[in-house]
Amino acid sequence: MPGFRVAWAPTSDGFGAVVPVSGQRLLAAVGRVFADGLPPGGEPARDGIRSVIEDHALVEGYDARALLHRCNVDLLRLRLGRLDAVALVNGAVAGMPASVSGAGSPAPLVVTADRLSAPAGDGVPLAEGWAVVLGSELTHADPFSNLLSPDDVRRALALLDGPGAPAVGASRTMLAVGIAGGR
Repeated sequence: MPGFRVAWAPTSDGFGAVVPVSGQRLLAAVGRVFADGLPPGGEPARDGIRSVIEDHALVEGYDARALLHRCNVDLLRLRLGRLDAVALVNGAVAGMPASVSGAGSPAPLVVTADRLSAPAGDGVPLAEGWAVVLGSELTHADPFSNLLSPDDVRRALALLDGPGAPAVGASRTMLAVGIAGGR
């Protein structure tokens, strides 16, 4: 999509997706695939998850919390998996800056060009060189922390540097959306 750079690294049971919602809006999502009776790799489940996300993005593509909730209701009913976090990223249009609305656990983060980060709430303005970072939930995470660690943020931002960047190991699925020309 014009104005965005996207990269993700899934774990073996992880899922990451970026779905265009309109010409200037995209939905980024991360979660986990349920392995019940699925062949190795879980591709049929990943395809099913993507289909559910695409369907709901058309209807709830303006409300991150509603989108996360309604997708998870259907994904759990179908026993495909669950989404941990979503972010609706809007490109800059008609003099309005790019913005993001996020929901989930851990909370999607807005990361500035100086690498300062804050949770992506409702309609947070974005500037060129900033990024939105999402990560899936860890089963062994601190129950009192709803944020990604600084190491997780660094790993996600490194994904935007492309295939020539040093490999980064991650214990969770990570996804990063870079705004405009850089980070």
